[in-house]
Amino acid sequence: MNAPIAWFVELRVEPERIDDFRTLTTEMVAATHDEPGTLLYERYFTRPDRCFLYERYADSEAAVEHLARFNELFGQRFAALVKREQFIVLGDPSAELESIFARIGVEYATRIAGFAR
Repeated sequence: MNAPIAWFVELRVEPERIDDFRTLTTEMVAATHDEPGTLLYERYFTRPDRCFLYERYADSEAAVEHLARFNELFGQRFAALVKREQFIVLGDPSAELESIFARIGVEYATRIAGFAR
């Protein structure tokens, strides 16, 4: 699949772990910055304990590559710091990416209208 793929993830971070999470997030952003297929990689706090991730990739292949690298470099530390509340996928993932998503549990959103430039 050559279509872009994106996701929103809602995380809960224990207040006593916020500094650790921010440090890890800085490392993750720096490591991801030069991935050619990563189009957008942003983090937002809505409350002290709620973080939202918004990521967009050129296509499923780029997302698979990112997730493999993320898991290798950060997976265990990240999982120890957060509780995932929601993971919503935007777009039509390849079979390979769907198999990854099946292991972590995601919700798929269906586009009803819109455009991107």
